Amino acid sequence: MEIRKLKIALLEDEMVMRARWTMSCELGGHEVQEFEGCANALRALSEGKFDLILCDFNVVGGDTLEFIRTARAMMPHAFLLAVSGEYDNRLLQIKAGCDDEVAKPLAGSYLEKLLPELALRNAA
Repeated sequence: MEIRKLKIALLEDEMVMRARWTMSCELGGHEVQEFEGCANALRALSEGKFDLILCDFNVVGGDTLEFIRTARAMMPHAFLLAVSGEYDNRLLQIKAGCDDEVAKPLAGSYLEKLLPELALRNAA
């Protein structure tokens, strides 16, 4: 079975973190579309299909909880991963529709394990 590349929507307002996560995903051969704000990310979700939505939970200038709810409704098939520096957000993220949540900093090893699993799942 051929592993296909994933189309990833990345919502992160910190440039260094965004670059780090993008590099980790692109090293696996996946396509990443980056967004700094919730509004631009939602606009892109309405125009295309994504396999993975990777978002920082505390994006400046946006209601990330509402973004997660809306993204889940728009793309029920996509894997939605929230990353947060605050442990207290975990239950909120899961209730809003996240498939998983991890604490910052997001470890490259987590993505190295997750991305091939999603690519195989989506190839079926």
